[in-house]
Order: sequence, then C-alpha cells, then structure tokens
Amino acid sequence: MANVATQHGMCGASAHAYGYWGIVLGPVFHRYREGYRSAKLACDLVEKHGFTAYRAKAYRSIGITALWTQRSRPRSISIRRPIAPQAKQGI
Repeated sequence: MANVATQHGMCGASAHAYGYWGIVLGPVFHRYREGYRSAKLACDLVEKHGFTAYRAKAYRSIGITALWTQRSRPRSISIRRPIAPQAKQGI
C-alpha cells in the first residue's frame, strides 16, 4: 500500500499504510528510526490533508514507534490528541 501511495497519490488509507509500515520496520527489519519516521509521515499527512478518519490510526502507530526511538514521550506526541476529534464526530 505504501508503494501504491507513492506512485499514485495520497489518501487517508495512505497515512494508515505508512503508519503500519513504520510498525513493521522496527521489529521485523530492525530499522527502528526509519519506522518512527514512517509513522511520523503518517501523522503529518493526516494533519496536513485533514484525513480525520485515519487520525487515531496514525497516532497509534507513532505512539508505538516512539517507544523504540524516544527516551521519553515527545511533547508533540499525545495519545489523547486523536481521541477528542473522533469523539466529537461520533466515530
């Protein structure tokens, strides 16, 4: 899915694919920093393009990958951040 997104364009599912790819990169290929960057890309896509349906999935992936690369949770990453907009939308 990540390859398809880079070839044909971005959508909400692309953000989810980049986030999940980041989760896979760490434990499977031992590329933890690259996994974090992929998950960060997912969050950036969600915020930039307003893919609100995929916000929780993107932030979940960065929360998981941050455990591998960050000594403490960065201030810019909040697990509660994606939950409030989803609750307002009734999702």
